[in-house]
Order: sequence, then C-alpha cells, then structure tokens
Amino acid sequence: MTPGNILHSRFIKFAMVGAFCTVIDFSILNLLSYSTGLHKGIIAAFFGIVSFLAANVGSYALNKNWTFRGRSGNSRYRKFLQVSVFGVLVNALIIYYLTTFFRQNLVSGIVWLNVSKLAATSVVAFINYFGYKKYVFKRTVDLSAWEAE
Repeated sequence: MTPGNILHSRFIKFAMVGAFCTVIDFSILNLLSYSTGLHKGIIAAFFGIVSFLAANVGSYALNKNWTFRGRSGNSRYRKFLQVSVFGVLVNALIIYYLTTFFRQNLVSGIVWLNVSKLAATSVVAFINYFGYKKYVFKRTVDLSAWEAE
C-alpha cells in the first residue's frame, strides 16, 4: 500500500469513527437540551462539553485500535486527552459564541443549537485529526532492522 493510500484509508476510517461519535455527541446534546428546555449561552456550552466528552471515550478506543492502530499506554492516553481538551474548549467556545451573539430568529433555539454544534464539530474534527495523527498516534521509524546489518 502506498503512503497516499494509507493516508486516504486512515482519513476514511477517522471520518467513519467521527460520524459514529458525532451521532453520540448530538444525541446527548439534544437529550440534555430537550429535557431541560435550555439551548443557549453558557448552558449550551456546558451541554456541549458533556456530550463531547461522552463521545470522546468511544473515539479514543476506536481511533487507537482501528484508525491509527497505535500502541496503548498512559502516555498516549494523556496525549489524546490533551488534544481532546483543546478540542472541547474550542467546541464550547464556538457553541457559546454562536448561541449567545448570533441568535437566529428564523429557526427555533434547539435548531440553532444544533447548527452551532455542527459548526463547532466541523472545526474541531480537523483539529482532532491532525492532533491525533501528528501528536498522539505518531508513528516512529523502527531503525532496529537497519542497525542489525
């Protein structure tokens, strides 16, 4: 398999994991919002954090074992958590900003919350992909075969 094919395959897997985790993320966000009737401002950002973190647990397991086939360990999970915390902060800020300062009167509050979450998810997906690829599941070159010669 060529490096281009591997990159394409890895990105497709990442997108599939992301789609699955996005369904979890949006489901929890909407469950919290519908059950409380709250859908804007700091509460919306908090609900976004809760839903993002819940989906993130599955994301780690699937990306580690399937997308990037990385080794396990506390160090790797710590790195994953660092990228994810940055992502959740960006996610919350976008949701807060859009639901507080760009409130649309053409759609209901819950619809606008979902539009805001979609915008946040789109931005954070790229941050997470490159963070996971370059920092968390970074492949190292094994020089042991060359040293044996």
